[in-house]
Amino acid sequence: MNENIDFHLEIQKAMIKVGKTTQYVPLFREYPESISTILPCFKGKIMFRIKQTDETLNFLREQEQTI
Repeated sequence: MNENIDFHLEIQKAMIKVGKTTQYVPLFREYPESISTILPCFKGKIMFRIKQTDETLNFLREQEQTI
């Protein structure tokens, strides 16, 4: 297993690619170096905090995610 892989980022990408809707905390709040997202589910919610990089922001914008 590659230790350099960000597990949260990979799961987030997989959820976006299958069409799940995630809610984003505005970038100017909480932690400026990370992106916080919430994936509402039937029996709860999944919370992600991924590192904010140009690559990550470009991916989210390419997938038409509202950040």
